[in-house]
Amino acid sequence: MKNLFKNKLFLLGLIVILACFLRFFKLGSVPLELNRDEASLGYTAYSILKTGREEHGQFWPIQIESFGDWKLPLYVYSLIPFIAVFGLEAWVVRLPSALVGIGIIIVSHFLVLRLFDKTQKKNLLAILIPLLLAVSPWQIHFSHVAYEAHLSMFLFILGLLGFLIVKEKFLKLKIRDIRLFSLSMLSWAVTLLGYHAYQAFIPLFFISMMFFYRDFLKRFFTDKNGKYFFKDLFIALLPFMIIGSVLIASGVSGANKTKFSGLSIFSPQSYSLEVGKERQMLPSPNHPFFVFVINKYTSIVNQIETNFFNLISPDFLFIRGGNNGAHNITGYGNLYSFLFFGLVVGIVSIFISSSESLSILGIWLITASVAPMITFAANHTVRFSPGFIPAEILSVYGWLVIFNILRKKISAKFFKIILSIFFIVVFYLVYKFLVTYYFIFPRRDLERWSWQMKSVVFQVDVLKDNYDKVIVQDEQSSPYIYFLFHLKVDPETLSERIEYYPVDNEGFKHVKRFDNIYFEKIDWEIRNYSDENRLFVVSNQEIPDYNRFNENFSLIEVLENDNVKKEVEFWSYQSLQ
Repeated sequence: MKNLFKNKLFLLGLIVILACFLRFFKLGSVPLELNRDEASLGYTAYSILKTGREEHGQFWPIQIESFGDWKLPLYVYSLIPFIAVFGLEAWVVRLPSALVGIGIIIVSHFLVLRLFDKTQKKNLLAILIPLLLAVSPWQIHFSHVAYEAHLSMFLFILGLLGFLIVKEKFLKLKIRDIRLFSLSMLSWAVTLLGYHAYQAFIPLFFISMMFFYRDFLKRFFTDKNGKYFFKDLFIALLPFMIIGSVLIASGVSGANKTKFSGLSIFSPQSYSLEVGKERQMLPSPNHPFFVFVINKYTSIVNQIETNFFNLISPDFLFIRGGNNGAHNITGYGNLYSFLFFGLVVGIVSIFISSSESLSILGIWLITASVAPMITFAANHTVRFSPGFIPAEILSVYGWLVIFNILRKKISAKFFKIILSIFFIVVFYLVYKFLVTYYFIFPRRDLERWSWQMKSVVFQVDVLKDNYDKVIVQDEQSSPYIYFLFHLKVDPETLSERIEYYPVDNEGFKHVKRFDNIYFEKIDWEIRNYSDENRLFVVSNQEIPDYNRFNENFSLIEVLENDNVKKEVEFWSYQSLQ
């Protein structure tokens, strides 16, 4: 047994080495450029490090304003020590995500050992799960992008492991480890500061687990005489009370108002236009018979049905991934396709087995589905991210069940052939993905990752003093954040150099100007330019022909790439006055 344990640790060590290589390899260049959220996280951390305040002047905030939306602070604050040591660089912004990706793999090993402690194949599962996670499409991508949800995921798994250790120590050794229990609850509670989806997932998972383990918890928090340890119960729940209070005090309800109203399927106003159009097609739009069928509330029910099938769709899980292209790799789902049959068997096993471990995985998967289910984009990779690990564990478990049945039904020789073919297919699919991700994806998906922005920033920085006004097309995508990030703009002077548009109807606030660089829809009428000299930064498909051939305009720079359709052009307008 001792030798077996050493073997497990040795194999885990090899898996961790593989995971480290895959997560640090091309960390700053795959994907090629930071997305705007990554740039915002990085610059916000940089600003707080330098001044104690974020971009809008809030002192050590809990709710961080970003493009009119709101971010939670956990990832930002995790960045501060890394930026302090290594500086404000793309790979540094992604470093915490890469590190927690490795941490998830390590913790998953010990989690599986606890989950399946009564299962004969627990040692095999404890190696296969970390190995699968090390090469999993969603896990590699999450480790290469600064996803706030990734940090929350690690803390959640850590908390779950701690809870299972507490249960094991109490039931087997009669040790009541209230300190570890409290630390586990703290780990869960801190996830609420990481990503908004966890504010739905964690309370639901916590309540479900407390109900599932109600008998154990009753014994854990009562003495021999049946009296409750109220002090210990209070200490255990204190992290939730503190962090919940902090979120409420910081204005969590107000901060989430815009996000919830825009994303939630329970906002009746979201259906007004659709319902109105459908009723106009009826002979009596306001007749009670028709109103009963077509109204805002039946629309919500229909949306829930749509969301359910979008979420469980093989297209989302195994083929193409979610509706946000930046969260997935073109041509790949979140999980490998070979896991499909294993997942089906694993889910079926939850209902036909009395296994405690499978029940926990079922609770985990169901509660992780709630956040995406109550939004309009259910097939959203990041919102569903808490559900990927139980899905992969169930998939591997399911395949072990399948192979166990096959081993009993067919000859040993034929079984070995099938097993060999399976591993060849798995190896090919994994190898193909890794080649695609590190070498093809950075070039093929350039347009999804603002490939031009770093070059635009430095080129504009060189040219801007020669013009009265520099105009960068499209304020909606917030290109200003790339200027702040790549130029490492001094946060102390930012408020004097930046100007915002009024808040729009949807509650978003966009940047109008940074220095003499304006972010706006371009007015191509020369008569409106007065005597200003202007520099336009636009796609080659945006400047009209009548200006393209105007003597006042001249093309001075082109940013192009063989793998994108739109080139970026720098057009100079020189006033003749």
